[in-house]
Amino acid sequence: MVQYVAASALFITWAFSFETMQVQWTTEFIATLIWLVLVLSVAAILLLLYMVKEGESEKVASVFYLVPPVTALQAWVAFDETFDIYGICGFICAALAVYLVVKKPRLPSQLSPNYKAQS
Repeated sequence: MVQYVAASALFITWAFSFETMQVQWTTEFIATLIWLVLVLSVAAILLLLYMVKEGESEKVASVFYLVPPVTALQAWVAFDETFDIYGICGFICAALAVYLVVKKPRLPSQLSPNYKAQS
């Protein structure tokens, strides 16, 4: 809550100093505002809190590494931005890293039916 108050104090002052404070209520603006407030703010924070409550914190933290590649993919689909081979390689590396952190480890007894522990 403190960060919201501090950011609001800073940016309200900035806005009144440099902006006209007039809003053009277009369909695109309203849709974008709804997306930013409801999905990216409220839903994302609720999902994050749910994941922290239900899972381990390192697994939740590892999901943050997917934000840049998923954003690049959305920009490619929505805004026709380039998604070159470097972006694809980065996406694959990030997704693989998150998979390795999130997946459940296999116990040695699950590797093969004839596995015998070394003494």
